[in-house]
Amino acid sequence: MTTRKFSLLLWLSIFVASCAIGQTTDKRDAILWEITGNGLSSPSYLLGTCHVVPYTYTDSIPGYKEAYASVGQVVIEHDISAGAEIFATADMQAMLLMPSDTTYAMLFTPEELTELNNVLQGYGMPQAEQLALRPAFLEMSLAMVQEAMRLQGQAPMDMDVINHGRADGKKAVFLETLDDAKQVLKYLFAKDLNMQAQSLLRTLRQLRDGVNPALEIIQNYKAQELEAILQDENFTAQDRDVTVDRRNAKWLEQISALIADTPTLIAVGAGHLCGEKGLVQGLRARGYKLRPLSL
Repeated sequence: MTTRKFSLLLWLSIFVASCAIGQTTDKRDAILWEITGNGLSSPSYLLGTCHVVPYTYTDSIPGYKEAYASVGQVVIEHDISAGAEIFATADMQAMLLMPSDTTYAMLFTPEELTELNNVLQGYGMPQAEQLALRPAFLEMSLAMVQEAMRLQGQAPMDMDVINHGRADGKKAVFLETLDDAKQVLKYLFAKDLNMQAQSLLRTLRQLRDGVNPALEIIQNYKAQELEAILQDENFTAQDRDVTVDRRNAKWLEQISALIADTPTLIAVGAGHLCGEKGLVQGLRARGYKLRPLSL
């Protein structure tokens, strides 16, 4: 697999972790917020992104062009261009592969295994036993491959926030290291294999029926239904704590320091913005004023 594909898959994997498949809630939340108050001399901005939507979508977000032009630095979750480094490590390679004492035949009935292999064949992929990948990693790959193709060679939104920022002389900053990102993936791949298998089975049946879970994420994002992308029966309270809430808590401390002296655009997965432990409420609790721009 090429470095670019590795890097893209890293982003897509973590996006699935923090923005699980949801349903409509009829509650809209802005994806672009202005941050003022608490001693700031100039506004900063918080952008909720979708990692399988190209940067060109920002043209349709009210207030984005003006916000971007006014800042001196841009911030995203972590360095997507170095994503291949995560999968190249021995410990991560081990987490991607099925444990030696477990096979797909142990996790699925014969009928389910046939069902899975038929879907894999349709994608031009080897049978599950030959792949020997953990169900969670295989599920992410199946769910996201079609939506990655929708980018049609364009960089994901977050990546081009950094690319454009650097090209325009803005400082580029990352909220977490590659090791931080790796820990999120390791948590996902270490989950109970039977639970992984059932989640994979549900996803492949949706794909077989022409329903792509990744497309639901994109639809909810564009409708600014942010809570919807965090609602799913397979996305537990512990999942949200590990993949969203704990990361938010760490990021809030960094964001306060980053925006203190320099107008800043912070671009992170949209699922990180909403809820009581989301970045919007977290910044408000620290004394900042947040005004929605995109609704």
